[in-house]
Amino acid sequence: MQANLPRFFRTGFQLYLLFCLCLTGLFFSGCTSTPTSPPIDQPLVSQELKKPFFYKAHTSAHTLYLLGTIHLGVPADQLPPRVWQALQNADHLVVEVDLDTIDQKLILARLLWPEGQSLQQKIGQESFDKLKTLLPQVPAMQLNRMRASAIAPMLIQSQIQIQDLPMDQALIAFGKRQHKNLIALERPEQQLEILNEIYNTETLREFLQSDETSSLHQSIGDEFNKLVTAYRSGDESMLMQLMLGDNKPMLQLTDREREVMLDQRNLDWLQQIKGFTPKETYFIAVGAGHLFEDYGLLHLLQKEGFEIQRL
Repeated sequence: MQANLPRFFRTGFQLYLLFCLCLTGLFFSGCTSTPTSPPIDQPLVSQELKKPFFYKAHTSAHTLYLLGTIHLGVPADQLPPRVWQALQNADHLVVEVDLDTIDQKLILARLLWPEGQSLQQKIGQESFDKLKTLLPQVPAMQLNRMRASAIAPMLIQSQIQIQDLPMDQALIAFGKRQHKNLIALERPEQQLEILNEIYNTETLREFLQSDETSSLHQSIGDEFNKLVTAYRSGDESMLMQLMLGDNKPMLQLTDREREVMLDQRNLDWLQQIKGFTPKETYFIAVGAGHLFEDYGLLHLLQKEGFEIQRL
């Protein structure tokens, strides 16, 4: 019997998968298994993805390649050669965020309580003690300074074994070695502002006071495995049903969460894409969930006159 993902984490697998590695590294060393091996220039594909979320969008003036990524769980070397060839031939690599541009002081200011405030004050001693048992690798003094938006990624990461360089980071490393012009659609602090809106003290306290903590390992493991399976399948509807929590009230995004996490960001990205230089080729790699549905990039580009082709 599979456990349901606790409500506190229902949106965690979207933003978390890109940021857990860098966020935890800001607070302490040795607590994450951040991969360090870069992708090879000509990847040797094992367990090659047969049906990647890979598309060409073009008009008479613009050529875009769009790759829907999964931030963890599927290594980049499983992308088929046609993806790497398109990236190698492109003039620009476009990604959600370039983690190399992180301003540590700015990020910490958004993840830590101001002087004189603490997590223990916000959630109470009993809940704080329970949290310490869930994150024994984090020193209590550091844990006490963190906002809920920093806690959620750590709780998820503590339940998942990370062995491979995140796909997005592997693509960036490859692009930089190929001297591609790197374009980031967002700044790291913008994504953290989204985390701060979604994960708050109240939802963290509710989670810690519930019985859901006892099934945390199984529920996160189940959800992560389902997400990876859906991505490997190449089935758009399966992936989006899982990500949006259709017919699962405890997992389903609220209208506000969907607007903040997906729809508004896609519209903002579209405006940047419309300003791309004509006659140059852009390879766009963003989370697969940003490609589909009415406010997904593929539909938005189609409305702008782009012809869309799955590759």
